[in-house]
Amino acid sequence: MRLTVRLVVWFFLCVVFAVGINGYLAVRSELERFESDAAARHVVIGLVLRAAFAEVMDTDGEARAVSVLDYTDKHIRLVDIRWVHLEVDAPEDRKPNAPLAKLAPLRADQEVHDKADGKLFSYVPVHIEGRPLSALELSASLDGERTVVRDAILREVRAVATVAIAVGIAAALLGIFLVGRPMRRIVEHARRIGKGDLSPMPASPRRDEISELGREMNAMCAQLADAQEAKLVALDQLRRAERLSTVGKLASGLAHELGTPLNVITLRAKAIAQGRAAGPGAQEAAKSIGEQTSKMTNLVRQLLDFARRKAPHRDVVNVEELAKRTADLVETVAAKSKVRFDVRVGGGVPKVQGDASQLEQVLTNLFVNAIHAMPGGGAIHVATTLVTKTPPADHGGKKGSWIEISVRDEGNGITEETLPHIFEPFFTTKDVGEGTGLGLAVCYGIVRDHGGWIDVKTAVREGTTFAVYLPKELS
Repeated sequence: MRLTVRLVVWFFLCVVFAVGINGYLAVRSELERFESDAAARHVVIGLVLRAAFAEVMDTDGEARAVSVLDYTDKHIRLVDIRWVHLEVDAPEDRKPNAPLAKLAPLRADQEVHDKADGKLFSYVPVHIEGRPLSALELSASLDGERTVVRDAILREVRAVATVAIAVGIAAALLGIFLVGRPMRRIVEHARRIGKGDLSPMPASPRRDEISELGREMNAMCAQLADAQEAKLVALDQLRRAERLSTVGKLASGLAHELGTPLNVITLRAKAIAQGRAAGPGAQEAAKSIGEQTSKMTNLVRQLLDFARRKAPHRDVVNVEELAKRTADLVETVAAKSKVRFDVRVGGGVPKVQGDASQLEQVLTNLFVNAIHAMPGGGAIHVATTLVTKTPPADHGGKKGSWIEISVRDEGNGITEETLPHIFEPFFTTKDVGEGTGLGLAVCYGIVRDHGGWIDVKTAVREGTTFAVYLPKELS
């Protein structure tokens, strides 16, 4: 709307300026016409009087001619008439009001006009045989000129006001319909794009720059939608790759974990086969085989559930059970590195709306990283709590209630040089072949998709704490 107002104001000012210039020229033209008409009247009167004055001068003498001229002057109210001499030493009452230098054209039998002291003076040459050149001076007040100017100005002011109002209304309506409303639709569309709505705006049948901008924005939305879809596919592939990498690490621990149950099953089966276990002993051996088989089945099922590709699905997730279940899954890998889990869930933490499989992948990656951070063994401390926290600026920055899942290790911490890069894809401090560099990047993306963020606190030789915050609003 501000653009429309500016266009209307500028257009209004331009029109007023143009009409004002035209009015000024019209007033000047009126003045020139008024003076031209007055000068023409003077010339007509002067020419008529000149002939009569010269004739009376020839027949009756100067006194009679001057008397007739004075009589005429008294009866013509709008014009004052005098007979003037053009010599330098002329009598005072016969000297012209205009300077003699300006009256030189009279010698060429041309009329002369001059303005002075608010009057218009006109001079008509008089040729009398035997006498020096003289002239009739006709003068009239220019007070009427003021009336002409005032009337002309009033006419122009009325014209300017009428045109300005008409143009202002027309420009405002045109600005609203041609600029204001289309621009408002484009602004609203841009705001929807900013909120993630990439649906196109209705096409305009018009063929102007604003409509072209709308079509380009629709094309941009289509490109953004394609890019967003490609991004989601790439993220899914990255998460899948990281999940498979984690599966490999878990499988290594699982192979070690399956060794003990398999040995028990083998020994019990041999005892039954060789007849060393009969009667109650055979039943006990069979029961032991069943228990160990069930244990191995659970271990394998956990690994398969983690590795199985699932479509994203939001549901109610109990974060306390999720933390304990994920710790149980990774415990086999932790045991190989002499790492134990300390899971503390006090109960009462609200459930969240999220994808359990993706959140499990986040905790699995954090647990595996914590294990690698303690090559000499140690403990991973896991806790779930409801906290009051102020999120980062890109999450609104408003203080509120958040669900916190903290994972703290007892390793050597993260250096200041490394810390700013830990969430970058393919960044890793592990040896070649030991890490993909996708773990924390995938974790960050999943948590962000759930409306939360990950905070990191670390100190050299004191360990690192990763805190996952999920919004209570989804609870």
